[in-house]
Amino acid sequence: MQDGVYRICAASDWAQTTAEGQLPLSPLDQRDGYVHLSTAAQVPGTLRRFFAGREDLVLLSICRDRLGDGELRYEQVNLEAGSEAFPHFYGRIGLNAIFEAAPLTLDETGQHQLPPALIQAIQATQETRDPSAEVPG
Repeated sequence: MQDGVYRICAASDWAQTTAEGQLPLSPLDQRDGYVHLSTAAQVPGTLRRFFAGREDLVLLSICRDRLGDGELRYEQVNLEAGSEAFPHFYGRIGLNAIFEAAPLTLDETGQHQLPPALIQAIQATQETRDPSAEVPG
């Protein structure tokens, strides 16, 4: 889904979301005052930078139109390779906004395997920018 945003979380956070009806805030979310999200194209880099080697992860696909109360902002974040606009949600994300939860498994090299729907979303984004770009994964 090209207009979705994504959240990488621990499987235990996903279980808590399904039980309580809303995504729990991570310590980083609590500190910064917003929910950290990624676009489809940003997910591979976020996995490498913050979740390398973790086997207990779930990728949540979130519909921007169902976020409810709060504000979704794309804000510049400084990275080693430069600055990039990441989606940040100032509010709480309810279960009804999440349309897919895909477990993230590791391949034999220790890299996370991207779900097919995410690869399609990355490809759709790249085709609108650069038809010759390759999809990681």
